[in-house]
This record gives sequence, structure tokens and C-alpha cells, in this order.
Amino acid sequence: MSAGSQSSGSGRTSSTEEDFSVLLYDGACAFCAAAVQFILKHERPHTLRFSTRQSEFGKGVCERHPEVVGTDSLIWFDNSDPSRKERVLVRSDAVLRVAEYMGGPWRVLALGRIAPRFLRDTAYKWVALRRHRLRAKSPQGECPVPPPNVRARMLD
Repeated sequence: MSAGSQSSGSGRTSSTEEDFSVLLYDGACAFCAAAVQFILKHERPHTLRFSTRQSEFGKGVCERHPEVVGTDSLIWFDNSDPSRKERVLVRSDAVLRVAEYMGGPWRVLALGRIAPRFLRDTAYKWVALRRHRLRAKSPQGECPVPPPNVRARMLD
């Protein structure tokens, strides 16, 4: 299985661990932070959690899923199905999963799965390489502080 696809990890860390999905993003990237803000504005379910790759949670996911280390990508971390082990999606697979999650008209973007992964990931990598130029870095070099109504969904 390639790093551009999904994988299953070692599973849950405890039997009482809560089930959830998390979008991991680069906390030093203003483009990535803007993408999170876009998702928060347009999502329908309001259940997705967010964490930076640099956080303890993000580092833990990368330790359990070594295939994502070194990928310049959003990471969709899924722990929401008790019958499955942890799952991670990267690059275009992660973006398409976000579109599916957001619901409404955004779900139609998930039809992008009909395109071969190597083409989707090539487009993803093109944007990823230029993301810092597409949106200037934030003054603090970190993502903005989330509003109080979303702080509970942000993992540190």
C-alpha cells in the first residue's frame, strides 16, 4: 500500500478511547489554516475534529503510521468505525474525504475518485508545493486561534 492511499494502523490506544475523525494540517501554513476555516464555515455535520501535524496528537498519528511521515499533505485520520483499526488518508484521498464529509454541494467533488489516483495526487502535489505562495504566511507563523464554539473540536 502506498503512502498516497489509506492504511490501517495499530488500532486504538485503549478500549475507552472515543471514536472520531480528525483532519491533520500544517499549523505553520496559512493556506492550510484557511482551508480549515473554509471547512468550518461550510460543513454540515460539525463533527470533524482538527489538529496540526506539529501537535502531540499529530505526532502520535505519524508515529503509528510511518507511511505518512515526510508526506506534504493533509491527513484524514479516522477512528470512527469500531469494527476497523485506525485509518489514514493523504493527498487527494484526504481532500475527497473532506468533500464527502462536508455534505451538500461539496459532495459532488467526491466524484473526483473516478480519476486515477496518480493524476489526482499530481494535482494535489502541485498545489502543495505552491501553498505558501498562494496564501501569505500568517504573522505568527501559526494558525489563528479558533473561536470559542470550535475550540472543543481542536486537538492539541
